[in-house]
Amino acid sequence: MSMVVENDDSVWTWGSGNYGNLGHNDKRNRFVQTQLTVALFGGALVVMVTCGHFISTVVTGDGALFTCVYGTFGQLVWVTTVIG
Repeated sequence: MSMVVENDDSVWTWGSGNYGNLGHNDKRNRFVQTQLTVALFGGALVVMVTCGHFISTVVTGDGALFTCVYGTFGQLVWVTTVIG
């Protein structure tokens, strides 16, 4: 799976979504870049993204950490404020 933050601060994912790790609230694969909505991050500016086999993470400018993990429905889960 892959995840990117574009110059316009939009977040896009693509690749294997079998474990819900793409953040689109499902477990579908995405063969083209698919945008995650800004509302998922409380409208905050995304400053960093990372991804691994079963997880992807998003860090926003206000220090919130969001994760998309091996879940039943591909939930995007807000964890905590970790920076600031």
